[in-house]
Amino acid sequence: MFSVKPKLRWLLLGWVTLGFLLGCQNLSQGNPATPPPMVRGIPQYLPITAKARIHDTWIQLEVARSPAQQQLGLMFRPQLPRDRGMLFPLSPPQVASFWMKNCLIPLDLVFLRNGKVVAIAPEVPPCSTLPCPTYESGVPVDAVLELAGGRAAELRLKVNDPVEIQYLEP
Repeated sequence: MFSVKPKLRWLLLGWVTLGFLLGCQNLSQGNPATPPPMVRGIPQYLPITAKARIHDTWIQLEVARSPAQQQLGLMFRPQLPRDRGMLFPLSPPQVASFWMKNCLIPLDLVFLRNGKVVAIAPEVPPCSTLPCPTYESGVPVDAVLELAGGRAAELRLKVNDPVEIQYLEP
């Protein structure tokens, strides 16, 4: 005999699952320190679409343009080569707040405004348990550059230094 209860249970389970998955995709560019825990452990690898000149050194950049790309950032990446980084363009300029949830490696966070360094959070450690600390720019910035931990010091990068960003795509 046909029963409504099993169908109703599956329908309810489907809606609950959909609600959970949509709730885990916090795509707003608000405070990245407050999105829900990630439900997957797959790293994001974006194409190299820009480069940054820091003094006489060029760093190849993955550019996290969309809110989803920015939320995932360098999470779950086992390494970041010394000649690579990730750029987070921010429009309009805003106070940027980053955390290291699900990051496996230390990173340098370089906060930029109009092509100049306004703040550096050096060798920010990974965070595997909540609550994770946040690292803020303190002032509105138009981009954040993530480098391998210690790389900013190796490049002798400091506040007020210029960082030239060149986009490789039209």
